[in-house]
Amino acid sequence: MNLSRLIRSTRLGVGGAVAVEFALVTPVLITVVLGAIDFGRLLVNAQSLVAGTRVGAEYARNSQTCKTGIQLLPSMSISGACTTGIHQAMQNSLNFSPALTFPAPDVRLECYCDGDNARCDSTTWMPANFSCATVSPSRGFNQVYVRVTASQTVAAPFFPWPGFTTTLTSQTSLQIQ
Repeated sequence: MNLSRLIRSTRLGVGGAVAVEFALVTPVLITVVLGAIDFGRLLVNAQSLVAGTRVGAEYARNSQTCKTGIQLLPSMSISGACTTGIHQAMQNSLNFSPALTFPAPDVRLECYCDGDNARCDSTTWMPANFSCATVSPSRGFNQVYVRVTASQTVAAPFFPWPGFTTTLTSQTSLQIQ
């Protein structure tokens, strides 16, 4: 038997086996690659939204519009100009596309007493003008927070993953006093 004939005879079945292996592995590899791309896009969008809400909360704390537009006594309130400024700061921070949406209540003020997490702004169980220090000196001072919430609809995934969301929501709370 000739050596070249022996080599040719052993190669005959290899081409078909490679094609079958390729046909079996390709869908799995494509699924893994698309999953990585979809997850990466979702992660980037989620982190951008978190950064945007942080910008909105920082705007509420540092903006002169909000410093004059946030009232603590006799009841806690936030002006429309401050809320509009927060929305614009968030939207412009990363040029969100599609635009952010703001589910109600999108900007809230919350008040807690030092050290005990007791709310100090509830009109259902505490009178107006409530101050932590007037109830008990050990409760310390009021801590006022602004809570900013935003949502964004993200692009549909390449592959219809079960449980994959297309609406992201982020919320940031920041102490302003």
